[in-house]
Amino acid sequence: MESKDPDILQYYQQWGFDIYRTYYGPGSDEAWGKLLYALKHQTRLAFGHYDGREDADQRHVDILEDLFYLDARADKSLLDGLDVQGIRKFCRHENTDKDRVMSVSIHDYVLLADESTLKDVSGREFVVKAVSLDWKRGHRGWGWMRIPTGYLLDLWQLLMLNSMRTELAIDFDGPEEDLGDYVWPGDLTLNNTGSYSEIRQFLKHYSGQSPRRSLECDKEA
Repeated sequence: MESKDPDILQYYQQWGFDIYRTYYGPGSDEAWGKLLYALKHQTRLAFGHYDGREDADQRHVDILEDLFYLDARADKSLLDGLDVQGIRKFCRHENTDKDRVMSVSIHDYVLLADESTLKDVSGREFVVKAVSLDWKRGHRGWGWMRIPTGYLLDLWQLLMLNSMRTELAIDFDGPEEDLGDYVWPGDLTLNNTGSYSEIRQFLKHYSGQSPRRSLECDKEA
């Protein structure tokens, strides 16, 4: 990576998300490749939010964009069949990467590409599961949610804003089974960088990307 001011590079490290593949059935190899490409490419597009902004130093924005990294884990012998709870247990015994600033060590969050995720990708719905490793029964929400592949920068910023309790950063008021077709719509406290990675109009990116179900649950309560 080149920079007009190479001295500033010493203050940066690669950063990003740890993603675990836990499904290896028919068609999943192609879906896994598409998912990784979408996550990387759309995250780069999300940085377009900062293009030309006077309140952002473009040198630093470009460096952060170039340093984005996905640590993709796909060891079938260790990961095959693990669900959300299974990946939480598995990650408790994993060694963290000390050379990079990664979601598992900084935010206690990982990405999960399980059977439903990879089948969604095969069906052209590009989502991935974001999973809190610290979430426990009794905490608010369910500790995981499907998020659009272009929303990783938004998710990182939300986790930074909730650094003291990242397990509560993404909330959902409905039953856990409703999360199967719900998609995180983002957060009003964020810059909505995810919209820069989509060709569809805002709030129409995904059929499940609406808080309506949560609101209906509130009314019933």
